[in-house]
Amino acid sequence: MNKVSSKLKQIFLSRHYVLTDESIIEKKTQSYYFTYLLNRFGIEIVNPEKLNMQVVKDIAEYMGISIPSSFYDNPQQTKYFSCDELLLEQIISYVVIDLIEGNHNEHTNFDRIEIFKKVFPKYDESDSNESVIRKFVIISEEEQRKILSEIIDNYCQYTRPFSLDEKEEFLLLYKLGYYNNQKIQCKDNIFNLIEIDKKYGSLLDRKDIVKYSILKLKNASFKKLSSEEKKTLLIIKKVIPLASECPMSKKQAKYFNKLCKECNIDNIEKETNIHSPYKYAIKSIKENNIMNAAKIYNENGSLLERNIKMLLARADENDFVSLIDMLPNKNPIVLYQLIENIDQDNKKRIFTFKHNNLSKSHIETDYEYMWRKSRLDDKKSALLKNIVLNKIISYYSNTEKLGKIYISNEFENIALPINTSASGRGLDVLPTGSRIKIRGKYIRTFCYWEKVFDIDTGVLFLKDNYQIGDEVDELSWRTYASKPFGNSALTSGDCRSISGAEYIDFDLEEVKDLGYKYALFCINGFGGKLNVGKIYCGYQDKNNLNTESWDPKNIELKINVNSDSNQYSGFAIDLEAKEIVILNLNIDGRNLVMDEKQIASIYKYLNKDYLKDINMAKIISCKGELVSSPELADVVFDSNYMAKENQKVIRPFDIEKLVKILNS
Repeated sequence: MNKVSSKLKQIFLSRHYVLTDESIIEKKTQSYYFTYLLNRFGIEIVNPEKLNMQVVKDIAEYMGISIPSSFYDNPQQTKYFSCDELLLEQIISYVVIDLIEGNHNEHTNFDRIEIFKKVFPKYDESDSNESVIRKFVIISEEEQRKILSEIIDNYCQYTRPFSLDEKEEFLLLYKLGYYNNQKIQCKDNIFNLIEIDKKYGSLLDRKDIVKYSILKLKNASFKKLSSEEKKTLLIIKKVIPLASECPMSKKQAKYFNKLCKECNIDNIEKETNIHSPYKYAIKSIKENNIMNAAKIYNENGSLLERNIKMLLARADENDFVSLIDMLPNKNPIVLYQLIENIDQDNKKRIFTFKHNNLSKSHIETDYEYMWRKSRLDDKKSALLKNIVLNKIISYYSNTEKLGKIYISNEFENIALPINTSASGRGLDVLPTGSRIKIRGKYIRTFCYWEKVFDIDTGVLFLKDNYQIGDEVDELSWRTYASKPFGNSALTSGDCRSISGAEYIDFDLEEVKDLGYKYALFCINGFGGKLNVGKIYCGYQDKNNLNTESWDPKNIELKINVNSDSNQYSGFAIDLEAKEIVILNLNIDGRNLVMDEKQIASIYKYLNKDYLKDINMAKIISCKGELVSSPELADVVFDSNYMAKENQKVIRPFDIEKLVKILNS
């Protein structure tokens, strides 16, 4: 199978569609056998008459029928070892591999050196009541083209950069001819196209060229460019003449002029900041004319929304309400970001942002907090939040309607996919901040990889009264031998192989009784970045842990980890609410586990109230006439409902469709 065909199959399978070769005709009796085989994966085919063996093989490969081995075959096996025995086997295995095979040998199979002979119980397959049933549809060639066209249309609606997986899908569909010059809303996503054809430079302006250069070249000296950086400079040289003029800051203008000089372009008039809105707005602020500064910002894109807190903090009582009323509701995503952390305004703020497909964070220092002028008291913060929320709802209430809509309750727990650029795709992966109810008594996390050296999984446990900066308790390769949580949380050990797996088991009630409120599941690339080979993680809902470690019909979600960093945060367990909180973030860092700053950056998602004010159900409900039954709807928002004729179904994991709704 060629690489394109393989990638297309993954695109469809992640959306619960299956490709098939229509020329393959199986006997009717065979379809019953194939249906039986698919039960092993919890897969129900809606149109089983089209089933053939190739469909079964594709689903089996995608779900994971045979995955690499872990250090101990099952986390429950470690119950039968003392702490000293676990530590001794770990150390001896390390010594053998490091001294005999050689440290960090990327071709190593790091198998456990069995020192203590133990008799383990037989672990069977999971019970049927633990299965996750998923409905897949076999699609025709005509349906394939329609689905792929819709995917690229939705991607063009993104107002934020693509994730690495989304970028890969977009470029594949572009090369296959599915891009028909639709308007691409996000300039960062146009950057992907100028590297293919310079003509797309006409979709950019000059400050976009500056941004592209900084993204690609960073602070590289133009005198010491690598061969790759020289290629980037050549692209910039080709697109500068095509880019449109625009207002620029003094710093942007200076950098643009430097670019022109380095590219030997001398027929472009030098840029200045004479038309910069910031220049005139700051002048008005210095003159204490806050309303005039607001008018200048309001005439230039989303600058008013991005600077409103700074203006409000400097406004008198008469201007305060007038300023809020001036806020346009043309960009609801920017409005949402304005109030996302408004409750922290009188505390040290935690800044979280996405850059180069990584999630970065910063905690305000004592010095920054002391001298910060853009600070609102609780009363003003509450007023701003209330007005902005009303503006967001007003915006969506006045957009194009979807007709009659049915929304299942699960969408109340689906967060807004504001920025997916630091997240991975996969099977049933929800937006960051979304919640999934835990069905069983236990959780078994998993991570398996192929052709990646030494992946480490770990869990950080936060106490009920956790405050940013407090000590956290850890279960990882560094601590598992000491069984810090007794038998309430156990791991399958530290697998350092080129292809391997690690599992962690939790007894939810017992861990909660130890005084913990949250557990954070994270991954570290000990041997390098998480952007090579194949890496998958997720979890299984369990009522019985004495079962085989890997059971594909039991997985609740499966994320493809793809990061230009060593750190990744998959999800959290809210032990009190018995819910999984989706994080799915590529973390900028090289730590073995998440540090204080990184925990602080995801802590807002752990708060149950994160979804209280705004969630996808509230946004969708503004877009049409609500009906009580999915059969009555034109568009159904539900995980399991199968569309009838002339109906459309959008599921919680249809990320690009949800993004389109947000941006429409």
